[in-house]
Parts: sequence; C-alpha cells; structure tokens
Amino acid sequence: MLHSKGNFSGPMGAWIPKRPLPLGVLEKKHQQLLVSSLAAPIASYETLAAAARSDKGGEAVINWPPDLIAHYQAKFIQGYALSQAWQEVPTSLIVDVCEQVRNRVLRFVLEIREELGHVEDKVTAVPPEKVEAAVINYIYGGVNVFGGTVKDFQQIENITVGEGDWGKLAQALRSLAIPENEISSLKQAIEADAEKGGSKELGKKTQSWLHTVGSKLADAGLRIGTSASGEIIKEWLLQYLGLK
Repeated sequence: MLHSKGNFSGPMGAWIPKRPLPLGVLEKKHQQLLVSSLAAPIASYETLAAAARSDKGGEAVINWPPDLIAHYQAKFIQGYALSQAWQEVPTSLIVDVCEQVRNRVLRFVLEIREELGHVEDKVTAVPPEKVEAAVINYIYGGVNVFGGTVKDFQQIENITVGEGDWGKLAQALRSLAIPENEISSLKQAIEADAEKGGSKELGKKTQSWLHTVGSKLADAGLRIGTSASGEIIKEWLLQYLGLK
C-alpha cells in the first residue's frame, strides 16, 4: 500500500500541509480502495512519470476519491478538516512499471510476428489459442489459464470477499468450479481453527485445505491453473477472515 498524505484546514486560517495519514483510521473496506494496484491505462502513468521528473525529482500522486475525503474529513485531527488527500508514488516505481509494460508488449508483438510468418501475414488466420497463450505468457506473466479465457481470469481476479461474508466466499469458490464438498470442508476447517482462538494468519486446518485443494481440483474442470488459483483463493480467505 502506498503512503498517503493530506492537507488540513483549521480555525482562523490555520493550515497543516502534507501531513502523513495513518490508514488505520480508515475502515477496512475503504483501505481496500487504496491498495497500490495500478490499473489505469499505461499512458496515464507515463504522464505521471513525466510530470514528476519535471518537478525536480518530485513524486507522482494518485488523488483520493472526493467521497473518501469527505467521509474522513473530521476523523484525523481534532478541530481540523481534511481538505485534500493523495497517495505518493515514487517516480522510480512508475518508471519501472512503464518499462515492464513496454517489455511485455514487445515480447508479445515478437511472438505474434513469428506466428504471422506461418500464416502469410494474415492476422485473422492466427489461431485464437495462440494469441491467448501469448497474452497469458507475456502480458500476464505466465499465469496458466485452462478451459476459459483471459476475460474469465480478469473477472475471477477482481472478485472481492467481505469480512465474514461466507455466501460471497462460497460464490467466489464456485467461480473456480470448486466442488460443494470441498467448500463444505473449507467451512469446517475455518470453524475448527476459530475454536482455537484468533490469529493474524490462516489457521493450520485452513492452510492444510488450501495446500491440498489444488491437486483435488485437477479433475473438476478448474478454469485457471492451480498456481494462480492458490494465490487467488488465499487472497479471498484473508479477506473473509479480516486479515487483509
């Protein structure tokens, strides 16, 4: 998560600029809004990097949503109102992201160009599975996708589970074609771990379920590879248990 700062206005024209904002003040659902995932078009980050460089080495910023500022306006400093808030993004991080995107796109283009050599430069003749494989290998970094599409992967990856929302967790697991008996086994594992007291990490029985579920899903028509599914399921479990 990126560091956040804000400007505060107070009585008699008082002003506190660039005050670090402790995100512990925010509710967990709002903290999720500030997770440092850069999902905007790459052109926007190139613009941020250029702007930061022109500001004599300053950092790029991502502004908080106005509604979030309004919601927490009076919750940081007594007697002062939060008037502006933003996340600071190190220029080096933005430059690195842009460079990675360029490199991945270049590798993707070279792969497709090689395929065009086999179909006499007829783009529509390139097998769709070849294009999708290239997208997965070079754009998504080698995450295996089976029996589905890149769109399926994006939809699954974007699922968010609320703390304690078993219905949402079960629904998310079903999106990966996880059998009902495995979902029931997970619920039993979570309940068994809960009886042993709270923890800041997954309980032993829950971890055991997560460790073994990949091999069990091979025959269930899993829509994405087990290496990717394990990370996604773990993320959902952490969200459900309030550990994320």
